[in-house]
Amino acid sequence: MFSKRTATRSAQELASDFNALVEEGRALLGQLADNRPATVNLRAVMDDVSAKVAEFQSSAAKAAQQGAKQGAKYARQADRYVRDNPWPTVAAGIILGVLATVLWSQRD
Repeated sequence: MFSKRTATRSAQELASDFNALVEEGRALLGQLADNRPATVNLRAVMDDVSAKVAEFQSSAAKAAQQGAKQGAKYARQADRYVRDNPWPTVAAGIILGVLATVLWSQRD
């Protein structure tokens, strides 16, 4: 289920891994309800689940950090473009505002 990958996981992969972890927890609870002697291995199983949750959290944190870095990079590029070309940006904003107003007023 989890691997020592350094590549960014997609949101779908993260959701799938989390879903698998939840299902594994449900299966564990089902075993405990059906079989009382299985509690002997509970400590080992809980340690394993805890390690998997920690790994999942670490992977999610890395993905969030990488996304934040990319977002900051795009924000710096946009800021640089607007500072280098202020009038076309202002004109585009005015045009978009007029179009939005026209479309919004025709909606009624």
